[in-house]
Amino acid sequence: SLLARFRSKQSLPRILSVILIYFLACSLAISITYRDSNLSLLWLPAGVAIAIIFRYGKVMIPAIFIAILLTELWWKLSIYQAILLAIGSTTGPAATCWMLDKKNFDLHFAARRDVLWFTLSSLAGAMISATFGTLALSILSGKPLRIHGNGFLQIPVRILQNRNTVEARIHLWDKAFRILSDNNAQIHDHVWELQSTVLSGQLTHLHYGI
Repeated sequence: SLLARFRSKQSLPRILSVILIYFLACSLAISITYRDSNLSLLWLPAGVAIAIIFRYGKVMIPAIFIAILLTELWWKLSIYQAILLAIGSTTGPAATCWMLDKKNFDLHFAARRDVLWFTLSSLAGAMISATFGTLALSILSGKPLRIHGNGFLQIPVRILQNRNTVEARIHLWDKAFRILSDNNAQIHDHVWELQSTVLSGQLTHLHYGI
């Protein structure tokens, strides 16, 4: 069984090595920022996890989970946050490898279909991890999702920033939420300093003089 293989003496050195390598990859990804303090090499550990699972098999999935859990705890997340994020971050790479296995993926990219399915499987795995992570952080933030008066879904989350968790918001603009509770609220300012990043699509700011 998978558990027996995981606990076998032959697999133990490899498992410990995987935990260490993945822990270092996570730490590197979180520590190195390339645009501002909110963005980092987020998907580097996911690529490492995919390579490990694809090379050594499902027996390494528990090792990946343990490595992610240790990393989250090291970065001062609560045990509940760490467990939920570890589940999501493990499920994504595991799902990617499962899809690649179903499509008889060739590690040497011998055909175009290998490139296609590797891309699609990696994107699907990233979507799984990102969706699970966002929902987990939203639930653990202690604040409910709500439709803002300006016509968007507001998702409260907590993110890592310099080994600390800070409060943030994800705004989802969709036609389903475009019911404005107050038309005048579209013209407003903020009395606090904030930073924002457009993850998908585009946003237009109109400046009004008083």
